[in-house]
Amino acid sequence: MRIVQLVHSRWPATIAVGGGQLRGWQELASLVELGHEVHVVGVGLGGVPEPGVRALAASVTAIPWRRLSRLDARRWVARALNPTTCRLRFPNLDGMGDAIRDVVDGIDPDVVWAGGIFNAVMVPRGRRMVFSQRDFVHKVRQVRKDVIKLKFTRPDPMTTDQIEQLELDVCRRADGLICASMTDADYLKSHGITGHYAPVVGPTLPRPNFDDVTKNRVFFFGNANTAMRACRVHLKDELWPVFERSGVDFEWHQVGAPPGAQRDDPAWDWMTEHFRVHGFVDDLGDVFQPGDVSLVPYKHQTGFRTKFTVAAGYGVVNVGYDESFGCAPEFTPGEDCIAARDPKELVEKMEEFTQDASMRRKLAEGSRQVYEQNYSFEAHLPAIKASLAFA
Repeated sequence: MRIVQLVHSRWPATIAVGGGQLRGWQELASLVELGHEVHVVGVGLGGVPEPGVRALAASVTAIPWRRLSRLDARRWVARALNPTTCRLRFPNLDGMGDAIRDVVDGIDPDVVWAGGIFNAVMVPRGRRMVFSQRDFVHKVRQVRKDVIKLKFTRPDPMTTDQIEQLELDVCRRADGLICASMTDADYLKSHGITGHYAPVVGPTLPRPNFDDVTKNRVFFFGNANTAMRACRVHLKDELWPVFERSGVDFEWHQVGAPPGAQRDDPAWDWMTEHFRVHGFVDDLGDVFQPGDVSLVPYKHQTGFRTKFTVAAGYGVVNVGYDESFGCAPEFTPGEDCIAARDPKELVEKMEEFTQDASMRRKLAEGSRQVYEQNYSFEAHLPAIKASLAFA
């Protein structure tokens, strides 16, 4: 089949600043592996993607954001409203929907593969669509409201309930549907919608050497986004006092691009004072070692945690709350990860982990085993194929 793959904000990439980029590469490579002709269209993008993406794609087209004249009332509407909900409520406000339709009509595909809700709302009517659902905006919005509590926000043209209904309507309209998170797939099932589950994975990582398992290194791993901001606030306010009382000598590291503005991440300055900050790292093998901990203190179900799969590939042990692993049922606490009910139990289990060499080796090897069995590139080709079964 001829497929147009719509990607948003960033080109697909194997060296990615977020799960969306890695997901884009995974889907492109999977569709090509399955024998399809894939034309990548970057919505709101300029420049060119990495050479590996250009080699896989039959063509690459960039559609930069349109700049409206200062005399155009639509420009001031867009500037006055929350940019996220504005893009959902008025997908063609600046003519991007028309631009996408023109490109899609020129390629004339059998299917449009829409990566994320912002692409899905701009797929031309009448075209067959596979919706690759990433994060539910209405859930992320609730975390921003309840946890991060940003002081200054622009008005929204849609309520949270309206956003949820729009997202459900897009899922129902799609000819094929694929979800990155098991909790999102279960949520859709509760609304009578069936989506194929396939977690975010990248190119298969080489097996690390488990002869030298580290002891007390803890990584706070991930690039700036809503989930990371919420985790940082929770770590600073809820977990850190418990860690300090425990007296355990952990070595704290941060890996990932910093937030663009301090007001968007009130705990960032605190983190730079208490952690060794590595920033964005191209080759995570330069910093990760088997037995390291990837701390994920996140209880909200707002999509898949790509850091789970990446950490597991390096033999790094994921540590979080019971709820943290809801999106990734492949993990089993005590066998390949650590899950706790509350901050006190989490710190106690990490203390046990750092003091028990055999436990560290067992969980590190178990983490890699989960990766090999569930998170290789090849493991989820059947789910990608199944999402196109209608054609």
